[in-house]
Amino acid sequence: MGHPDGISFEPDWIVTLHDGFHSYLEVNPVFAATGVKTIGEAAAIIGSDGTTMLLAAPAWDETRLIQQAPCEVLACNDVPAALQSRVSGRLAVRGLDDVSVRFREALAHCDLVRIPTDTDRPKTIAELAAARRASEIGEQAYAELLAFLEPGIAEYEMVAQLDVDVRRRGADDHFVLCSSSAAGDNVRAPTGRIIESGDVVNIEISPSVDGQFVQLCRTVVLGSASAQRRSDYELIIAALREGMNAARPGVTVAEVVSALDSPLFQAGLGEYCRPPHIRVRGHGQGLASLSPGDITFDNQTTLLDGMMFTLHPNQRFPESGYMMCGEPIMVQTGGAVALTARRPQLDEC
Repeated sequence: MGHPDGISFEPDWIVTLHDGFHSYLEVNPVFAATGVKTIGEAAAIIGSDGTTMLLAAPAWDETRLIQQAPCEVLACNDVPAALQSRVSGRLAVRGLDDVSVRFREALAHCDLVRIPTDTDRPKTIAELAAARRASEIGEQAYAELLAFLEPGIAEYEMVAQLDVDVRRRGADDHFVLCSSSAAGDNVRAPTGRIIESGDVVNIEISPSVDGQFVQLCRTVVLGSASAQRRSDYELIIAALREGMNAARPGVTVAEVVSALDSPLFQAGLGEYCRPPHIRVRGHGQGLASLSPGDITFDNQTTLLDGMMFTLHPNQRFPESGYMMCGEPIMVQTGGAVALTARRPQLDEC
């Protein structure tokens, strides 16, 4: 199979591959090349003249693919076989390690080098516009959810209501986790648990527009929140504000996390700001770019003007349990701005 990784050469083709499984925390190389989310396995072939061809399964998806793709489309049921018959010579391949072994077999006759998936490029103008629209959809759906929530509803009913709402408003995908309990728990997949009066409901809302995801983290109390819980939540809001103020061009992710954690450390909550209580303080999102990666205390990535990511100082407290607060934000010279319109708050319904 020719050259080892890392040796550069002029390829006859650039090939990107994807297995058809979409995650808002993983770049999809085929989507990045074509702007199309496929249902099944897919490959994009980019010629030396810059022309692109999309190979995607299943064959019956042809009409949708042609409508969405800005390039030539071949819808088929066997993408590796179709790829094998269309490329030869020197290939630069992205995504080979994330697809089935049949793709390796299909490219065995080629002289190829693996190239890494670009996860760190800044968002495009179109992606930022999609992020703003997805943020708007998430806020609108959350407002509807507050009107819908009441004791006696199962967690999966709450999530189903939310999922239908974001898609009705124009989201092309949606990822959601939640929890409900009297104490406040980490989010997970919804269950059949019946939400009760006095419960703390934590919910993570992640709608997508044109493949660009955002995330909103929210906490709702069914009834009246205690004074302690309201006080603890104000600490989360203060942490978010400090993190956003620090998120300027030239600052590292680690410095943003340090600023965000500062109010919590000052309140004596330092042990709750690290694993196993907290994994990350946010993350990049989107099928084409994950910049600047996970928002962690050891991420030395330097922020650039216009970078967009989710910042969420979700926090566990000794008395109030786990509560969530997070916004999609964009880095600017004077500090980050939220793509959401409503000021974060602990909601009651």
